[in-house]
This record gives sequence, structure tokens and C-alpha cells, in this order.
Amino acid sequence: MLCDPYGSQAGSRVIAALLRNFGWVSAGRSRSRRSLPLRAYFAGLLLLFALSALVGIIYVRDESREDARSQALTEAAFAAKSASKVIGDGVGILQGALGTLASNPGIAGVLAHPSQCELSFSQVGPFPTGHIDILRPDGAVVCSSRGRDAARGAGYAGQSWVPSARSKPLELAPVTDPVTGQPVALFTVPLHGAIAAAFIDLRAAGPGLAAQLAGPKGLRYVVTSADGTRVLARSTDPSRWVGSSIADTAFYRERNESERPDVGGTTRLFAGAIVPGLGWRVYAGVDRDVALASAGNLFDHQLLIILAALALLLVATILLQRRIASPIAQLSAAVRRGPPSGTAPAVAASHAPAEVVELAEGFDALGATVESELADRERAEEAARTAEREANETAEAYRMLFENYPQPMWIYDERTLAIFEVNGSAVEHYGYSREEFLAMTIKDLRPAEDVPRLLESVAGADTRPRDVSGPWRHLKRDGTMIEVEILSHTVDFRGRRGRLIVVTDVTERQRMQRQLDQVQRLESLGQLAGGVAHDFNNLLGVILNYAAFVGEELTDAADGDERWAPVRSDVEQIQQAARRATELTHQLLAFARREVIHPEVMDLNHAVADTRMLLRRSLGEHIELNTVLEEKLWPVLTDPGQIEQILVNLAVNARDAMPGGGTLLIETANIDVDESYASARPGLTPGRYVRLRVSDNGVGMDASTLEHAFEPFYTTKPKGEGTGLGLATIYGIVTQAGGSARLYSEPGLGTTCTVMLPATDQGPSKRTQSDLHDVFGRGEKVLVVEDEDGIREVARRILARRGYEVLTAASGPDAVELARTHEGSIDLLITDLIMPRMMGKEVAETIAAMRPATHIMYMSGYAHPILGSVEGLPADTILIEKPFTERALLAKVREALGDGTPSRTG
Repeated sequence: MLCDPYGSQAGSRVIAALLRNFGWVSAGRSRSRRSLPLRAYFAGLLLLFALSALVGIIYVRDESREDARSQALTEAAFAAKSASKVIGDGVGILQGALGTLASNPGIAGVLAHPSQCELSFSQVGPFPTGHIDILRPDGAVVCSSRGRDAARGAGYAGQSWVPSARSKPLELAPVTDPVTGQPVALFTVPLHGAIAAAFIDLRAAGPGLAAQLAGPKGLRYVVTSADGTRVLARSTDPSRWVGSSIADTAFYRERNESERPDVGGTTRLFAGAIVPGLGWRVYAGVDRDVALASAGNLFDHQLLIILAALALLLVATILLQRRIASPIAQLSAAVRRGPPSGTAPAVAASHAPAEVVELAEGFDALGATVESELADRERAEEAARTAEREANETAEAYRMLFENYPQPMWIYDERTLAIFEVNGSAVEHYGYSREEFLAMTIKDLRPAEDVPRLLESVAGADTRPRDVSGPWRHLKRDGTMIEVEILSHTVDFRGRRGRLIVVTDVTERQRMQRQLDQVQRLESLGQLAGGVAHDFNNLLGVILNYAAFVGEELTDAADGDERWAPVRSDVEQIQQAARRATELTHQLLAFARREVIHPEVMDLNHAVADTRMLLRRSLGEHIELNTVLEEKLWPVLTDPGQIEQILVNLAVNARDAMPGGGTLLIETANIDVDESYASARPGLTPGRYVRLRVSDNGVGMDASTLEHAFEPFYTTKPKGEGTGLGLATIYGIVTQAGGSARLYSEPGLGTTCTVMLPATDQGPSKRTQSDLHDVFGRGEKVLVVEDEDGIREVARRILARRGYEVLTAASGPDAVELARTHEGSIDLLITDLIMPRMMGKEVAETIAAMRPATHIMYMSGYAHPILGSVEGLPADTILIEKPFTERALLAKVREALGDGTPSRTG
């Protein structure tokens, strides 16, 4: 080992080589042109520091700008969320006030005496100005917070929103207020015979919002409609922008960007929020230049600090270079000269840096360094072996993940379509063994008719490295057809290009979707059938009653002249045909859930027992009738006549399905429906139900027939043997009662119809019967309101010739006006439920408010649109179904006039 670097010529050469390797000395004249002086390295270090500082400054500047931008967006998001809440709270308070106004029983008095009404409007949330009005059904102002003078004139007559506001609450914005000429937000609530309306001045809403909410400097608010195309409020320059379309502005086109020009052109950082319940979009924007100004100031300060540091570093570098360069130069000269014999080296070691003094001592550690390098190499090789082992373990982990994944997976060759790997879930789900799978192609899993579509999809897979497709049909080993969705990826597996497939079985989901589609289709058919049946009822009412009038005249004529007897027979045929048509319209109304019903609390076991004899006659001797009835069956609220209709229709269908005989089984049971059971049956909600199940072992139905079985006029029976309304009627009856009806059938095995009806906790119903023998009037005055001329004339004629004094009106407003101006009493109001301009229920409520002593009676082909979600009519409501006969009308009139107590308006 070398302890004295100057002890020999060999030592001198080693030291010189080491110094050259460190770059501290040149190699002599032959290498001087290729080596750099020490000051060049110091200059390089200084330049490197300057570049590093510059990069740091730029990084800090960008980070500062990004932080400032994020802070501004956070503040804007908070402001937008706060603004949406303030707007939502303000609108909620206003809607609550309208709701309170709608529930005020004194509204009828306001309509009758407008001068006694006083309304006021005060600031609500961010809405400082606006007004509240009470409108008549035609839009005329009855009362206004703008003062009594504002309640004069046409007001809002002719506005497009007035008809809708009579029957349901409205929320419209922006709307031009024809009274003030300002863009407003309109909120309405229907009243008893009137409309409550609130108008919010949108031009004042933006400044009001900015005044109510504090925010950072440069914050501006913009409120738009739900689709973002119109300005509802703006905190600055509202008179120019409120109500305007912004669909052509950069603010709307770049609505998905946080940084964009506002409607006025200033670039801002925007955040948005949705106003709950309204869908309005609230945007809060901070001026971008203002938000980023602080970041620019920070950059300037940092730049000054870095420049000062560079100056200090330059001075320090010069001093350090002088301190190091001189001793190294002396050492280099001594190495080139070699040490004089017998003398010490010409370099004063005390003046050299410690690194130069220790340079020679470094050779002593050279062997240790080599040994250390060998040890490092061994450690590196061990690390490589460890990495390889970990890679193998990772591959095995992926293999276990593939094998144990809960959904079916396989990999197939994109060229040959052969399956060359499959997991355990696929084996379990499809029923094939692993060996069978690996001997198959993906075509073997598809029905033959789906293979062309499969090949087309595979051909385009190169353009879709990752793809989701479906639903597809797959075949299990047992022949079961399932529907699946597929997620696929392109992979390289063991040197082969393939496709990884992940399968999701959606068979049950698709079945549920088809059931939902069927429910929606039946709902649409019901609306069509109900409307047609209602119109036919009016026509049949005229035919039946006028045929009855003619029949009476012909009966009297036939008594004296036999020539009229054939004509009387012809009229009877007309009446019989009209009655059959009436039965068909009632079936259509039942399917459409529009039939007027009279629900009672009843026990289905009693209904089955009461109709057993009727069913026995309908089935015939060749069919055995069995019943399995639960002893303590829960009561249900439904129409007894409709339950009998359900049982008879199902029995007739079963009889026709068992021409050679068989068994019909009727079962009842109590069922608690939970969330899981209800989720698989569209239209059914959790709760207590009574189940009625009727089963036969007849010919059954195939899937295509089963899909359309509940549709009206759909039948597989020969022409003339069925109307196709039996199951449709059952579906409508059960759905109207809040239950569900389902069919299960297999060809050759039979059919089961399951009806679920909601159980009730009500006590037994008590219904009163009018005296059908006392049908003649005693001079009572009756007001008949009906928009159909024929029905109105039939009712007038029947009542007039039976001792009643009759007044008629062709519309609701005409009836209200007649009731207001008529000087005498009106004992009974008979009004159609469904009329244009003014519904029958509104007519009854308005006249009842003016004449509390007047009894009320309704007539209609169906009542569902009037009563909303109420199933059937209240027990004390008097209603006659159209078409009606003379006898039925007179009986209902006597029932309505009964004891002299005014009937309820429903």
C-alpha cells in the first residue's frame, strides 16, 4: 500500500492519473486542449444553479397560479352553492305562502267579494320585488299585492299558462309579465275555483343575490334556465341580460369549462350549482386576472431573491476557486517533476485543502473499493433473482384472480375463435367441463342464427381494444338460453393474440325490462281505450234514452193499432244492442281504470263462496271446481261486483281452455310483500296483500300469447266466440284497486292467474240504498250541467216529465252564472265530471259556496281524471254512471234529495 505519495516514480504516476481522472489537472501539452480549467467547472456549477433556480421560479410561479386558481374556483363553488340554497329557500318560502293561500277556506269569499281581499309582497330571500295575485280561471285578477286598482281589467286573460294553472302548480321562468312588462319567474297554485300566482322580478334578483351574499373581490353571479340557454338573473347589468338567450355566446358554448368568458365578455373562473326543485343553474364567477394577481406578485418577489442569491454565489465561487486552484497547481507541478532525491516535496500540505492531502491516502482504500464493488455486484445479482421470483408470484396472483373471479371469463384466439383458457365461474355457470370448453370455439356458445352477428362483431374488434356489447344470447350445456352482456379486452397470452371476455348474465334484468315495457304498453292502451269508451258512453246514453222515449210512444200506438207492433220490436232490438254496447264500454273502462267503482270492505272468501253456484253453472259438469281458502283472510277494499266479474271471467277462460274436462282451483292467502318480492314485479309496492289465485290444467299459452294476453281485443278464440276483453278487464280492475295481476302458463300444462289486492284495516262498509219506488218529483228545482247536447236534453226531458222543474247549462261558467243570477232556490245540482273550460267538481264547489243548501250529484262515464290518486269515490258522494236509464236517473235524484241535507261536493 502507498503511504507516501512522493516515495517513488510509480507513486507519482498513480497520483497524476488520479488527479486527471478527477479533472483537477491536465495531462500535459498533448491533452491541454481537451481539458477544461477549474474555473470553467465553477462557472458550469454557477450556471447549473442559475438554471435550477429559474426552473424552481417557474415551477413556483405555475404552482402559485394554480393554487390561486383553485382557491378562486373553491370560493366560486361555495358562492354558487350558497346562492342556489338562498334561491331555493326563497322560492320554497314563496311556494309555502302560495300553498297556505291555496288551503285557505276563505278563497270562495274572496272570489265573491274581491274588494275585501288584501295581499302584500315583501322581500323573499334574494327577490326584493314582485307581486302576488289571485286570478279567476280565465286569468282576470281578483286580488293583487300591487293594490286594488291592479285587480281591475283582464289581467292575464289569454296567457298560455292560465289553462294549465287551473289544475296543477306551475313553475315558469323567464316569463314576460304582461302587466308590468318585466321578465319574471312565475309560480302558481290552483285554488278552489281560482289561481294563486306569484311573480318575481328577475331583474332585481341578481343584485339582490349579490347584496345578500358576501364573496371575494370580482365575484359575479349569473342564473340561467335549466337548459342553460336563457339568463334568469345577473348581478351586474341585469336590465340588458335578464330574459335574453345566451345560446350563441361563448359562456354557453364553453359551459363545461371552468375558465370562460361571461355573458359580458370578461374571462372568469366559474363554478355552478343546481337550484333544488327548480333545475335553475347558478354560476358564480371570479375575475381571472384579479384571482391570479397575487401569484404574479409572489413571482416578482421570488425573482429578486434568486438574483441576490446568484450575486452572493458568484462572489463565493471566485474566492473558493482561488483557494483551491493554487495548491492543486503546485501539486501538479511536483507530480510532473518527481520528488528530488533525499528531499521533501515542494508542496506545503498545510496550504492545500483536505481533499488534496487525502488524495494519496485514497490509494490505500483502492483494494477495499474493488472488494466493495464485487460485493455490490453480488447484491445486484441477488436482487435480480428476487425480482424474477416476485414476477412469478405476481403472475400466479393474476392467475388466481382469473380463476376465482365470480363472473364467467375466458380467453379466445382472435384468428381461430378457439377458447384456450377459461375460469371456474364459467365452468360452473355454463355447465361445460373445462376440457369441453377448451375444445370449443365461441361460435359453439351461440344459437346458429346469432353466428353471423358474432362474426361481424369479431371482425371489427381490431378497432376496439376495449369493448362492451350486448345483450347476446348464450347456450348453456343443458340447452338453456340466457342473455348476457360482454366486456372484452385485447390481450397477449402465451405468445398468442387473444381476447379476454368477462360475461355478465342479464337474463333476469332483461325479463324485468320486458315486464316493464308490457306495463307501459298496457297503460298507453288503457288511456286510448278509456277515452274511446267515455265518448261512446255519451252516444249510448242518447241512443238508450231516446229509444226508450220512442218505445213508450210505440207501446201506446201498438195498443190501438197492431201495425206498430213490428216497429216496437225493432226499437227493442236497438235498445238491446245499445245495452250490449254499454257492457263492452264498461269492460273497456275497467281495463283503463276509468270505471266508476263503489268500493266496500269485504272478505274474498265470502265472494268466492257467493259466486260458487254461478261458477258451477258457467263451468259445466265436465270440470271439477276446488277451493283452498285461508281461514282468517285479511279484508280488502274493492268493488264486490268487480270481484265477481274477475272470478267469472277467469272461470270462462278456464272452461274454454279445458274442452275435454279438467280441474279449476281457486285459492286465497295472506301475503306480506317485502322489498325483494316487490322489486321483481313492476307496479307492486311492499305491504300486506290478499292473494287470489285461479289455476287450470288446460291447454295453456305460449310465450307470444302470454305477452299480449292482457291487451284489449286480443284473443286466440275463433271469431264470434270472444271479445278479447276478459283478461284486459281483470287487469284494469286489479290495477285500479292498487294491486297487480300476473299470468303464468306453459303449453299443455295449464294457466295460473295470480291477483294481489292490498289488505285494509278499515271496518265493514255501510252503504245506504235509496227508495227505488219513490221516483217522482215534487216540484224540486234541478240544475243540469252537461256539455253534450244530447245527454243534457235527455236528462231535462226525463226530469221534466216526472215532476221536476229543470234548469240547464252547457258549461261550467254558464252554470255558475245561472246559479248567481237565479232568484229562486236550486234544490239539486247535477253536473258532468269532465267538461271543457271548467270541471264538474269545480262547478260543484263554486255553487256550493254560493248556495250551501243545494244538494250535489255527479254524472260521468269515469271519474279517475277528476279524483286524481283517490281510488273510487267517497262513500257519501252521489254519482250516476253514463249511459243511464230513466229509472236509474230518477232513483239517484231521489237519493240525492233524500233527507234534505246538502250532499258533499266530493
